[in-house]
Amino acid sequence: MVTKLFNIIILSLLVSCTSIEKKTENINAQAPIVKKTAIISFDQSNIKDNIGNKKFYQKELNFYNRGIGMLEIDSTSASCNCSSVKIIRGNVQPMSFGTLQLSVNAEGFYEQLNTIKFKIYCNAKNSPFELFLELEK
Repeated sequence: MVTKLFNIIILSLLVSCTSIEKKTENINAQAPIVKKTAIISFDQSNIKDNIGNKKFYQKELNFYNRGIGMLEIDSTSASCNCSSVKIIRGNVQPMSFGTLQLSVNAEGFYEQLNTIKFKIYCNAKNSPFELFLELEK
């Protein structure tokens, strides 16, 4: 009788442990995969400035990584050959900032108001990011 009771207790423990293991496996199988993505943002994406009679213009801009993954800037482009972007700090940890330097040779500007579009290509989910620089003479 004692042996029979002991066997029943052992058997019930084995069954309950097996069902706990199966539940744990199901939970792990359904866990979502979280992709660590970066999100690039600037304080302003439309910049207006007066350059007067200057022939050359430079401006440093900070950008922020508001995502949960590392932000890496791959390349940049400008809508005008008179402009360029220098990546000063382009690999940015989450919730940190990086720096770009915009440069424009305004010597060839004939218009009173000139708009240049810059594109920032990176691994952020909102890439390419566009910046507009409006320079007034």
